[in-house]
Amino acid sequence: MCISSKTASTEEQPSKVQCTSITPVSKGITIRKGNETVRNDLYKTVRCHRGNDCKFQALPGGCNFAHSDEELRKPPVPKDPNFVREIHELGRIPPPVEPLDIPKTELGFHRLSPEVKRRLQKEADERWMDGAIEDVRKIFSLQ
Repeated sequence: MCISSKTASTEEQPSKVQCTSITPVSKGITIRKGNETVRNDLYKTVRCHRGNDCKFQALPGGCNFAHSDEELRKPPVPKDPNFVREIHELGRIPPPVEPLDIPKTELGFHRLSPEVKRRLQKEADERWMDGAIEDVRKIFSLQ
């Protein structure tokens, strides 16, 4: 959707065209691309994944993402309670069922020996098989 506004008083000034496209993210949430207010609200609220190799730092507008702690800003607080509730629901991740006991080498890395990999795979297969047996019993007990 493009909106054009022309100034009628002078003929030398070119017409200004502002293009915005609305992308539905989910029910009740929309993101407006090309809208300066959204860009200003979210400007430098997230760290740049490129780090110091960012090619956009040299451009006149700079990068939209923060490259240091001094540039990092707090994101704006949304005023719509439905929006806040939906964001919290999207961010919920179920807790892990059981923590994996992964041994560390003397260097502190999570490098697994082949024996440990086989043991972990065998335990995972046994857990899957136990669940599959229960599912098969449910299927055949219904008939």
